[in-house]
Amino acid sequence: MKRLYLEAGNSKFFYNMYEYENRTIYNPSKELREKQKEILTDIKKVFELKLNTKKSAEVHCGQKWIMKIDIKDFYESFSKMLLQIVINRLSVDLKLNSSDFDANAVYHFCTLNDKLPTGALTSAHIANYAFQVLEIDYEILKFCRDRDVNYSRYMDDMIFSANKKSKLNDAEFFAEELLKKSGFKINKEKTKYISDNKKQEVLGILVNNQEPVLSKIYKNKLRTLIFNYLKSINIENKLGLNTLFERKITFQKITGYMSYLKSADNKYYEKMKEHIALKINKFNLAQNEEIQRLIKVLKLKNPQLRLFEK
Repeated sequence: MKRLYLEAGNSKFFYNMYEYENRTIYNPSKELREKQKEILTDIKKVFELKLNTKKSAEVHCGQKWIMKIDIKDFYESFSKMLLQIVINRLSVDLKLNSSDFDANAVYHFCTLNDKLPTGALTSAHIANYAFQVLEIDYEILKFCRDRDVNYSRYMDDMIFSANKKSKLNDAEFFAEELLKKSGFKINKEKTKYISDNKKQEVLGILVNNQEPVLSKIYKNKLRTLIFNYLKSINIENKLGLNTLFERKITFQKITGYMSYLKSADNKYYEKMKEHIALKINKFNLAQNEEIQRLIKVLKLKNPQLRLFEK
């Protein structure tokens, strides 16, 4: 594992860099994470990132054609000049809101090697704030509305739908040209056109019918992830081993999946919380420090767990 410092001689502010599922993740140090939390709190006062899986998917229900576009290397595509422009603009908004952070501080604590690092708490907000400043979503929505095309975006996933494939061809060309102006590229290998005689899945949600439905594949994937996670902790407890660093990523993945599930299917989200609590009971892990963190983050409630009675 490689440790990257924000500047020479700074022993507090750094990232631990590691590879996970063909992606490079930058895990901020405790001190850096706290700084990013402070900045994020201020950013949310002037720009609130609203990611709603269900809303992003349901606008495409019942359409004959779906097109999915992926922005290639989303965070890494922000140039130094673009980041400076966006953060300077953000700092003006923050100053108007009486923030203690200026452009230099935001840039210093929220970028690494002049890029938005995957794993930093602030990257998603800054990236989406940039799309607002650049009016990318606005321009695409305007184009689509004039041509009876539906559009939504969830981070680097851009989704379009229409009753004619030719309309989506036009939308793809427009989006590609617009993104190119700001230094972004479409990952052509991931561009997909899906007709209504096949499973039209958007962000893990099926949209073939008039109502969005969470796919079984997503549900099974989450259940398997949770089971393997709890099983690994149970085995380590029995063997007296230390917590594996890689499992921290699984922890983050589970909480991310659950957050996603909450917006996609709240009823199933509550069902999964009960499922996790029952599995914790089965493996007798309620007093494990790592599991206590999971219980707290997911706000689990179960009378069988003493921890919940406090």
